[in-house]
Amino acid sequence: MQIQIPMSSFSFRIPVVLKKIEMEVVSNPSSSTDESELQKQQQKEPERFVTNINLNIQQSAEFIYELKQQTLELKAKIENSRVESLKMDRHVQCLQYQLEIAQRNLGIIKENQNKIAQKVM
Repeated sequence: MQIQIPMSSFSFRIPVVLKKIEMEVVSNPSSSTDESELQKQQQKEPERFVTNINLNIQQSAEFIYELKQQTLELKAKIENSRVESLKMDRHVQCLQYQLEIAQRNLGIIKENQNKIAQKVM
């Protein structure tokens, strides 16, 4: 059984494992085992408990590492997007400037055409 826990409740991972272990211990008592077998089993329980906690800590560390990697990748993508946005803004400014020049030139050409037309008449 896997439990997905959001980051806001990250600290609750270990208690969930502890509860699971307690449930296993309660649900697996064997009435046919003798005292020595029961003692051996009880001695193994702390080892299982520690092993499960260590596995959980390792999984949590891997999860955190993956999240950090994804965060770094997203930051890089955001920075690249920001750079591309600045490039596009600069390109738009250049195009606007070229448009202004073209409009001025068009105005000058029209004035010259009008002057030529007046001279011809």
